[in-house]
Amino acid sequence: MNLLRGVLVACALSFPARADFELCNKSDHTAVVAIGYKSGKDWVSEGWWRINPRACRVLVKGPLRTRYLLIHAAQEGVDGDWDGAYRLCVQPRNFKIRGRQDCRKRKLGEARFFPVDTGKALTMVYHLSD
Repeated sequence: MNLLRGVLVACALSFPARADFELCNKSDHTAVVAIGYKSGKDWVSEGWWRINPRACRVLVKGPLRTRYLLIHAAQEGVDGDWDGAYRLCVQPRNFKIRGRQDCRKRKLGEARFFPVDTGKALTMVYHLSD
């Protein structure tokens, strides 16, 4: 796999009665992103958001309901992706999937996600490579 050059910056912006989660793509390639979060007893995965090079996008509007988010990101036109240890279900088109088990039996794809702790800092910076 090629070295992925770029930086994603995740920000939890806090305002009275409001907190958004924004992801910034500091690379030279468009990023395609999915998120995962705990909802009750289940994990939920959602995607896809496209984030242009050197741009930011709010992925979760309003108060964050969970401290931890999982992120899966890939760069268009670049082999490999920014992955992590957590596996969640995905599909090629926009999706919202409840549950992370039996992805293949459910005729869904599977991707690896990395965790973001939104409670420790207002800004997290990731230098991502394979």
